[in-house]
This record gives sequence, C-alpha cells and structure tokens, in this order.
Amino acid sequence: MNAIKTNPRILLTGSTGQVGGVLLKMLPMMSSELWAPTRHELDLYDPESITAAVQRFNPDIIINPAAYTAVDQAEDDVENCYLVNETAVKHLAQALKHVNPNGVFIHYSTDYVFDGTKAEPYSETDATNPQSIYGKSKLAGEHALADAGLSHLIFRTSWVYSLFGKNFVNTIKRLAVERKELTIVSDQLGAPTSALEIATVTLLAIKHLQMTPINTAHSMWGIYNLTGKEMLSWYEFAQKIVAQMNLDSPPTIKPQLTKDYPFKAPRPLNSRLSGEKIKIFTGSPQD
Repeated sequence: MNAIKTNPRILLTGSTGQVGGVLLKMLPMMSSELWAPTRHELDLYDPESITAAVQRFNPDIIINPAAYTAVDQAEDDVENCYLVNETAVKHLAQALKHVNPNGVFIHYSTDYVFDGTKAEPYSETDATNPQSIYGKSKLAGEHALADAGLSHLIFRTSWVYSLFGKNFVNTIKRLAVERKELTIVSDQLGAPTSALEIATVTLLAIKHLQMTPINTAHSMWGIYNLTGKEMLSWYEFAQKIVAQMNLDSPPTIKPQLTKDYPFKAPRPLNSRLSGEKIKIFTGSPQD
C-alpha cells in the first residue's frame, strides 16, 4: 500500500483564491473525486461546519490553501485571523483523522513565521519568531496540524502572485498605468512565487507519494520551503514587472526603506527561504 492511493478523494479549500484557483484547474488530472466546497458548504469560521463537511465527503486528502492573508488588517482582526489560520486547520485535521486515520493533509504556510533577521536564506529547521499577528497565526496553524498526528506536508511559500486576484504583480501593473511615480520598499528581500509553481509542486508531491510505500513515507512528511528561484527586493521586482509591460511612458520607480513606510504589521526584511529540501519532490535545486 502506497502513501497516497490512485484517484484519491480530494477536498480542496480556498478554491477562489490564487493557489486554490490554480489547483482547482489542475487537480482533475489527478483525481475524478475532487470537491471544492463553497463557504455555504464548508465555513472555515465555523468548526461544526468543518467537521460536518469532512465527515460527509470522507476525503483521502485535504488540500488547504485557504488562509486569512490581510496582513495589516489582522493586527486589528485577531480573532478572525486565528479562526481561519489556526482553528480551522485544527478542526480540518481532527475531522480527517476521525474519518480516515490514513488520510493526508497538505497545507500552506509563509515566510512570515520568521523574523527576517538572518543574513542567509532560512531553512526548514531554523527557529521561528513571527513578528505579526498573521505570522503568529500561520505558525499556530502549522503546530495545530503537526499536533493532530496526521501524515502531512506543509509548504512554506512567499510573495505569491497569479494572473488574477489581489497581489503585488497585478497592483504594480495597475499603478504603472495610473501613476507617473511609484515608491516601492527596497530593503525587504524575498522570492516571488507563482501560484502555478506552487500548484505544480503540490501535484508532483502527490504523484511522488503515490509511488512511495506507506511504511517508508514517514521520512517525507513535514515542512518544505516552496518558493520561486529568483531572490530580489520588492523594488527590484516592481522594476521587472514594469519593464515587461513595455509602456510608452513608464512611471519612475523610487526606493523606500521599510522603516519609512506606514505598515501596520511588521514585515521580515529577509524572506528568503532555502530550496534544498524540496528537491525530494521536484528533483532539481531551487537556487
């Protein structure tokens, strides 16, 4: 028996989000039994709704890209942030373990679990020290999943973007047309990561585990960094985005330090994550 069976029953949360939206399009290639419930069918703010939905569908895999990601808003909306990023994860995991003790939980976390003071890219084993409510809630979600005692993968990612939704790329594209000058933070370093890449690696991981005997898969469960290969600042990222737009009159882009920008929630200055461990699924380095 392998760690994940062929044609598994997959429950996907957050299918209207960036990563969830791409997964919704790709997962049918892997399973004919995919359920992406609406909020009416599975309300992440309601533990009873979560438990009922999992019991009804009885999944082999839960894939959970749903998250509360409004970083600054979370500083004033602590309860709702934790409800989605920790409590919902706990109840999803507990419900899965109850209906299917051999089930697999795939979850996504963030670079914000680190304080950003390290000079080098963070590895999966580096000490966490989140500075924001968002980061603390996502770390609490990681712990809730680990404590559930399920087979699980946690992919820590950063600076996620896609063709749709609210993200840095789409914001810069809009502002580049509307404004003559943009001021962008230049001292935060990280790796822009496309939702397509995150979804692709998720499917690679599932395929890998479909070929791995359940009694040897235990060494693969746990946390993995999953980010883009290119590491740069938000300022440099904005320059690249605008350059690719080929505008007749592109805006001037000016750098600004984080300390001079009115963020409500603290941001890690170093969001770079090492991509060595993820090679177990991708077969190639992320450097």
